[in-house]
Amino acid sequence: MSVASANLVPMTLAAQPPAMVGGATRATPKRRQAGVVKKPSKAGNVVSTAGVTRAPFVPQGDLPESIGWYRFEDKRGHSVCWRLGRDSAAEFVEKSGAVGMGDQLFHTNKVKIFYPIADEYFATRSVTINGSATASRVLKAIEQTAQMATAFHLQKDLGNARPTASEVSAELSGAVVCHLMCKRVGGGNHVYVRLTS
Repeated sequence: MSVASANLVPMTLAAQPPAMVGGATRATPKRRQAGVVKKPSKAGNVVSTAGVTRAPFVPQGDLPESIGWYRFEDKRGHSVCWRLGRDSAAEFVEKSGAVGMGDQLFHTNKVKIFYPIADEYFATRSVTINGSATASRVLKAIEQTAQMATAFHLQKDLGNARPTASEVSAELSGAVVCHLMCKRVGGGNHVYVRLTS
């Protein structure tokens, strides 16, 4: 695994639910008492788009030469890919055999993530990672951003005023990531997610 820029360092993730409107994303368990069944609140299923903005799409070949590639590889150097719509960041880190997931990717914990929307634009979100910016923590931030960016797309481009977690999940079902493109910018870092078809 190699990152072209000397300012970049390796990374690690821990799975957390995406930021949701209405608080926690955990479903309320159904209770049966004297024939009464409590259903979970539907408000918690709406995915937040807070902090997501739009930036022009830049094709891979047009990105600056200072962009560093961070490929997901196993111990034998074979490429492994994260099926973003199927596995959480934590599941990918645990199951894929990708090396370097605990390594620090950046020296600072401020990261701006660029998530592509159909080669039309990047949905961007700036995050501050708790602790050092390890590969797994950056993947966790990408997971949350991908969900929020997809909700942004459903809302702004497709007219769905309140995209739910299930709608976002269905939209992300084919998203596959095999590498990231990273660049140090001022006091922060840019991570460009590239989807593989």
